[in-house]
Amino acid sequence: MKRSTLLLFAKCSAVFLWLSLLIKTDSYYSIYLLVGIISVVTIFKNQNIKSNHVRLDYIFAGFFSLAVTLANYSLFSQIAEPGGTYIIAAIVFFILTFISGIIVFQNILSATKRISVQATKKFTDSPRKIFLTSFLIFFIIDLAILFICCYPGTLTSDSIDEIGQILSGTYSNHHPFYYTILIYPFIQIGTNLFHDINIGIAMFNIFQITIISLAFSYSISTLYRIGISKKILYPLAIFLAILPYNIVYSFTIWKDVLFGAFFLIFTVSLYRYFQNFCSDKKSKIINLLIISFSGLAICLFRSNALLAIFVSVLVFFIIFKRRYLKLGIILIIIVIAAFVLKRPVLQSANVTQPDTIESLSIPSQQITRVLKYNLNQISEQDIELINNVANVNDLAEAYSPDIQDPIKNIIRKGNQSYIKEHLADFISLYIRLGIQHPVQYAKAWIDQTRGYWNGGYDYWIWRNSIQSNDYDIERRSDSLLSNIFNRYLEFYPKIPFLQPLVSIGLVVWLLFILLYRTIIDKNKNNLFLLVPIFAIWATLLIATPVFSEFRYVYFMFTTTPFLALAIFAKTPKQSLLVKRKKYEKR
Repeated sequence: MKRSTLLLFAKCSAVFLWLSLLIKTDSYYSIYLLVGIISVVTIFKNQNIKSNHVRLDYIFAGFFSLAVTLANYSLFSQIAEPGGTYIIAAIVFFILTFISGIIVFQNILSATKRISVQATKKFTDSPRKIFLTSFLIFFIIDLAILFICCYPGTLTSDSIDEIGQILSGTYSNHHPFYYTILIYPFIQIGTNLFHDINIGIAMFNIFQITIISLAFSYSISTLYRIGISKKILYPLAIFLAILPYNIVYSFTIWKDVLFGAFFLIFTVSLYRYFQNFCSDKKSKIINLLIISFSGLAICLFRSNALLAIFVSVLVFFIIFKRRYLKLGIILIIIVIAAFVLKRPVLQSANVTQPDTIESLSIPSQQITRVLKYNLNQISEQDIELINNVANVNDLAEAYSPDIQDPIKNIIRKGNQSYIKEHLADFISLYIRLGIQHPVQYAKAWIDQTRGYWNGGYDYWIWRNSIQSNDYDIERRSDSLLSNIFNRYLEFYPKIPFLQPLVSIGLVVWLLFILLYRTIIDKNKNNLFLLVPIFAIWATLLIATPVFSEFRYVYFMFTTTPFLALAIFAKTPKQSLLVKRKKYEKR
């Protein structure tokens, strides 16, 4: 048997071994199956092609495989529980999963570097026409479903809380104040002019639909300008427009929706700046204004965005140094302006900030896991310290590995101010328990974050209803059509071949593949486009209160299709600037 045939057989065997070892996973098995199929296809298609970046291939493949292996640690733990002999079996199981996973992902990565989207040298339509057409696709679909099936929109408990703040005049930054205040004029118009708050809710949702439609059409027309064919872009627009989360979110009153829209606009505007799309002074100024406004909006609409953009600015100057100095200064101004608006301005307006426990999700989960499983190994002094905040037995009993809310609620009923007053003591406690119980800390972190770096989980993605409330906000739509729409929504999480479309982990993996590609291409501009999205993702790994909250990463789903096409696009060598000017004058 030839050596190449043996190698082919060994690689395919590794794929099947990996899939077999993960058969009892509690995540979406369809994601692993999809990855396995792609890996086998690439094995046969690229068997005679040698990689020039073997070390980088194995670094990224090792990351992907480690993510899958750690996320499924419970498979190994179950084997190890009875005793020593089983511990050895669990270790072997772990090693086999990890090594076979490296082979699976390395096959995919070796093919990724050769993928490109061929751009065209010809424009058959004006970019403005592409913009308008794609805008109408998104706007009409979302608006029709809002009024036919879901009027006046979708409101959860968070939405009702924000509206309650508007009606009471007492504001908190627990839900971003600047998003709440954006809803204010629409509620006032509905209640004061039409004497129906539902009209105000519907008007705000029309506004939100408009913004997100503009964001998607802005990205699609930009892709057209770099030469991506209409034959790709129009089907892409229709595909994105009918995805259930894009529809439902467009009329759901959540800050995450506009955050996702403005994050896409911010990313596209940066791309246009780097590509030097703006050929005259006026268009350059407009593009910088769009960067400024969208960048400020994303800092104001998410509590973790300001830190992420600050980190992005630091990375910007590391990557570019004095290059793009004007853009660097604008990014600094965005950070400063956002900080002033979120701190001194809100403080002077008596808007309360989120409480202490809100930002301690991961540490509180790690400590309470130790309380649950190793309470008898904790010193009396440490137990007494924790008891000053909340009863240790209540915390241990309430611990849930996937969500921090039960712990948060207990601490809020207790004395959480004690944490601030004795911060040094609690930092010392956190470090001390971590040294004593590193495995429990690791398991707590994995359980609390794995939804953001592993394949996908069966956890709620959207709500298509109105939370019960005291403000006469109610669903007014055709019940038959609403039921049909709800059935459509149910398909995606339940049907295996549709699950990849709603998988958080799969999108994160794709972003890492894009990072891999930018490193291969040595493209610093594209590399920086990925920095803000990874920076915000990283904040979830240190502060998420829920293990797999789709809306927290909705910005990834709005932005990744654009990034994928922009990074994989093989644009013509000939400059398109003259053609762009010609069609922009139409």
